This record gives sequence, structure tokens and C-alpha cells, in this order.
Amino acid sequence: MVYHDILLAMLGHCGGLIVKSKGALKVRDDFVFLAPFERSIIETAARLGNSYESIESFIRRVRENLGWRKDTSGSDSLYLRAMIAGLDEILDVYRSTILSVEQAVIEDPALPLTYLATRVGEFELLLPALLQMCNEAEESQKDNASAISHEHSQLRGCLLLDLVAKHSRSGVPLVQACCHRILARMNQVLYSQVGAWMLHGVLADPHREFFLAPAPPAAAAGG
Repeated sequence: MVYHDILLAMLGHCGGLIVKSKGALKVRDDFVFLAPFERSIIETAARLGNSYESIESFIRRVRENLGWRKDTSGSDSLYLRAMIAGLDEILDVYRSTILSVEQAVIEDPALPLTYLATRVGEFELLLPALLQMCNEAEESQKDNASAISHEHSQLRGCLLLDLVAKHSRSGVPLVQACCHRILARMNQVLYSQVGAWMLHGVLADPHREFFLAPAPPAAAAGG
């Protein structure tokens, strides 16, 4: 039962052992039977669940065009779509790990909590780093909401590439690898746009994110 609650919490759901308090998952204070090391492992699982839920919520908001991207006029972004697709791929690995732990626990209910700690330890630094990247993207949009030109206030195109590239320079190898994985998806969009322009002379830029743009029409003579 303890394992069941912990694994649910790691996917953002509360239960009997881990509850939501002020919007975040935490271990119940009245569970005094837990040893200090057990409480530490469960608290780490709750923190992972909080990070996972926040990243998934960010992905969902973008896909549903809610939250910080409320208007639909020119607000779509191929680069943002590529970014969240990469994020979701990484979350799939996390979800698969949780499922694998659940299957192991079903086969051997006597597995100690230290088994869980060893299986998910690599995500302790990864998920918070990815969440920070998502928060920066969201906060950049909110901070610039009062900009004169809404179109240029959005973190899109090369600016979004720069944000992910900045986080790929982490000193944590796994964070580096995952950010590079996200960048690879975003670079597919960039290379497609560059190829369309250089090979066919076509600006494949439906949302005005490319670093090239049509020149404005020349002013009429004597106008």
C-alpha cells in the first residue's frame, strides 16, 4: 500500500500517505511510524511528483492554447510545439520507469524503499532542471506582456532555441543529454526552414519565427 501511494504521488496524484497541501504534494505529518530514511525517500518522491505535474501542466496549457498564450492571432509556434514534444518524450521515459518499478513491486512486495531510490535517483536533478526551463519560458512571456508589440514579446523561434541551449550547458550529464534531445527536435524545424529558403526560395514560416522575413514594400515615390 505504501508503494502504491508513492508511485501515484510520483505521477502527481495524492493518496493516503502523500497529500496535497497548498497545491503541492507532501508526506502527511501524522505518519510517525516512518523511519527518517524512509521519510526522506518518500519526500523525494513527492518532490518529483510536484515537478512532473508542473511540467505536464505546462505541456497541457501550451497544447490547449491556454494560460500564457491566450490569443490565437499569430501566437502559434512551431518551435514551441517541438519543444513540448521533446519534453513529453522525456516524461515518457519517467513514466516508463515508474511502471517498471510498479511491476517489480508486484513481483516482489518485500522490495525496500531503497530500491525505488536507486531506480528514480537520476530524475532528482533532471525534472527540476526541466521545470526551471519551462518556468523561464512562461515567465518571459508574462514579464513582456506589456510590450508595445505583442508579437515580438513572445519567446519564440531562435529566442526559444537560445533558452533551451542555455539549459543544455548544465554540469549534469543527464540534463545536458535531455536538453540536447529537445534541441534536436527544435532544430528539425530550423533546418526545414533553412532548407526551404536556400533550396526553393520559400519562406516556410507560417508564424513569423524565422530569422528572415519579407522586406516591407517600398514607399511610393513622393508619398
